[in-house]
Parts: sequence; structure tokens; C-alpha cells
Amino acid sequence: MFLLKENCMSSKTLKITYVDESLAIGGAEEYLKMLLKEFSGIFETTLIHRNSRHHNGFYADLKMAKVALDPAVYDKPVSLFKSYFTIFKSDRGDLLHVNLPAPNYCRSAIIAASMCRIRGVVTTSHLPNLTFPRSKLGMLAGRSIWDWIVWRMVFDIIDTSIVVSEASADSLKANYPTSPDRVRCIHNGVDQTRFAGVERIDVENVKQEFGISANDLVVASVGRLHPQKGYTYLLNAMLKLNRNIPNVKLILVGDGPLRADLGRLAVDLGLKDKVIFAGKRDDIPQLLAASDIYVNSSLFEGLPFSILEAMSAGVPVVATAVDGNKEIIYDPGSGILVPAEDAEGLANAISILANDSNRRRTLGMQGRDVVTKIFSIDLMLQKTEQLYREVAARYKR
Repeated sequence: MFLLKENCMSSKTLKITYVDESLAIGGAEEYLKMLLKEFSGIFETTLIHRNSRHHNGFYADLKMAKVALDPAVYDKPVSLFKSYFTIFKSDRGDLLHVNLPAPNYCRSAIIAASMCRIRGVVTTSHLPNLTFPRSKLGMLAGRSIWDWIVWRMVFDIIDTSIVVSEASADSLKANYPTSPDRVRCIHNGVDQTRFAGVERIDVENVKQEFGISANDLVVASVGRLHPQKGYTYLLNAMLKLNRNIPNVKLILVGDGPLRADLGRLAVDLGLKDKVIFAGKRDDIPQLLAASDIYVNSSLFEGLPFSILEAMSAGVPVVATAVDGNKEIIYDPGSGILVPAEDAEGLANAISILANDSNRRRTLGMQGRDVVTKIFSIDLMLQKTEQLYREVAARYKR
């Protein structure tokens, strides 16, 4: 894996503390784990996370220092602040990297780090567009004066806010009290080697498990079953597709609060035998290899790993023209974009690919090339390590 070799011998090992306050495991946590796998072998690292079965299991294979906090403290701001303060005071590092699903997380950690004189604070905001827009007075609409004071304090502390797409950068700068020069776009990246050389037997096993025949056209989508993902529109698109392409099947990979609702909707639409709810899976490369078309139907996104993984697997992508999706599929030759909240648009785009195997093959090949050139894991890690060293150099003791 990548390493900035010219800096490794000349500078002391950095001590970096990472914070994850997430409630569930998703793309933001996958991102953090990629960083930890690489940088725990380069720097002295510690991870602070929620003490839950999901988080403990997800991070279990990382050979590094970990601190698991009682979930109860996350509902008590004072207790949470004290927990962070105690940790930072006893073992003050060089940098704090806070992984944020949205910018309103982890304020206690950031303020505690500042009070413990950890001056190099970096955040990654995956979805800064999940914000209230500014009011005419320049304050966050729907927020209190106290919230605004805290925002100003937090963003004065943060040295650099990493965002995963230019759309997220624009949103962060428009909605939060940060300076443009403190925002750095580092696109998400994936390890393409995971999707190379999937064995045919593994693909056949996936199809057998889900009752998929050789003649079926498989449409896949990976993501949390949450309103953000726009799956009601995808199911309605399936209804339209099923009239003209009776051999189409949809695999939804993931779990979430809409599982029961989507299951009922599939039944109501007469799609019970056409929609497969696969749940959470560890065999994403094999599932993608068994798929003919990948669909992202989201209403908003940061820069989704799921699209990058599908492209890495050579699967042609249909996606909504929102946020970071447009930065991945910036060229019509690498995928098809449709408006959000448009079941008919999704159905038409899927139908075009369903009826044109040559175009599916071409889009799959060009999509893979896009990931190689722009969205590789090595490039993401290189830019992140470079940022760490820049921030550390500004606060040399």
C-alpha cells in the first residue's frame, strides 16, 4: 500500500487519535477503517468509538489501541466531554481526526481536544449537505443562538475539514462558519484488487442462493434501507420494468429502518418474487460479479463507495444526478445519470442497458478506468497522509 517514503525517516512518528461517534456501520465507517488499516502501520494511532456489538465487531481486526466508550455517555454531553477530556489529558497526541457523518457530530471531542492543547484537529464530513440552510441573518435556520456560538467555537478549532466531494465542499462553505482555505476535498477511494478475479463458482453460489437463473437480468443496489437512498422510487421503477422485461430481478443489499416498509411495498406492487432483500453481506465483490446493472437511487449523497465498488467490478451504473454522484459519473461514457425522485427515469435508463449488452460492457470497462485514474485507495491515502504532515508541521512543539 502507499506510503510517503521521503517523509517517513525524516520526521518523528505522529500520534493520531481517531474518533467515531456513529450509531451504525456504513460508508463513513468503511472510510475510517481504510485509513486505520493503513495509518496504524505508519503512525501511533488510537481509535475512540462507541462500545456496541456492531462497532466492536467491525473494528475487531484492527491491530491498534482502541477505547470503547459506554453508549450511555453519548446522550449526556457533559459526561461525553469529560470522557474525551480524561483520555486526551492522559495521552495527548499530535493530531485528532474526527470522522463525521455530518458536521453536527463530535463537538465534545473537538472542544476537549482544544482544551487539552491538541492543536491539529482534522475532520472528515461525509454529508455536510445534511444541514439547515442559512437564514437571511446569516445564521443556521432552525438552530438556536447557543448552537451558533458552539458552531463558531468548533470551526475555529478545526484546522482542516476534509470533504469527500466538491459538492460537499460547496455545502460546507455555504452552511457553516468555516473559511474556504480550511476545506480540503479528498475524494473517496476503493481498493480495486478486491473486485478482480472473482471465481465463477462464487458467482454461481450467489445466484443459486437467491434463486437467480441464467436468463435473469440482475439489477443490484447496495446501501442502508433509509429514506436517503430513494428505494421507493427504485421499487416503482421495477414495477415499470417488469411489464417489458419479465426476467428482471432486483437485489437490495443492506439493512435499515425501512426494511419492513419496503418489503410491504414490494408485495403491494406485485414484486414479491422480483425483489430480493439480501440483508447485510460481506461478499459484495461476488454479489456485484453476479449483477448485470448497478443502480444508485439516492436523494442526496456525499461520494458513495457503493458506486465506486460497482464500477471497480465492471458493472455499468445508473445513478441519480445528485451531489458526488455527478463527480463520479462526470462523463456520459462512464455511466447514466437520471433525476432524483424519478421512477420513470430510473426505469428508462435500466431498460436501455437491459436491451444493449454491448453498452453494458462498454460502460463497465470505462467505469473501471475512471476509478483507477481518480478514485483509487492509494490516491486517497496519499492525499490524507500529506494533509496530516502539513497540519502537524504547523503545530510543531
